Amino acid sequence: MAEDTTGKPYFLVLAVPFTSAAGEQKTVSTPAAPRDLTVIGAATSFTNASVRVSDSDGQLQISSGRVPIYALASPANALQGYQIWATPVRIPRGSVWTFEFTNGAPAEAAGTLVLICRQH
Repeated sequence: MAEDTTGKPYFLVLAVPFTSAAGEQKTVSTPAAPRDLTVIGAATSFTNASVRVSDSDGQLQISSGRVPIYALASPANALQGYQIWATPVRIPRGSVWTFEFTNGAPAEAAGTLVLICRQH
């Protein structure tokens, strides 16, 4: 019998290969969701980056343009090292999210964005 993973945490970790150049852009995608997930929050190592998010189904629009990274995720050095989203967002099985990052000023080195999910 397969293990019931309903409600268990699942983390989508995105490594962003910035090279400490202000204004540089990097596009990073999640792997295809292995099952239905709900994103309930996020954490990041960045403080100055901005990001635009889209999904493979064309259904997701968090904003029409880039938003500061702290609008989606708390920096790891914050008192609470993650940000809970007021409205969780569902990721259907097989869906891929694409993140277009822009390095801010002062520029930052490579880092991560972690999406905190619940499994369905």
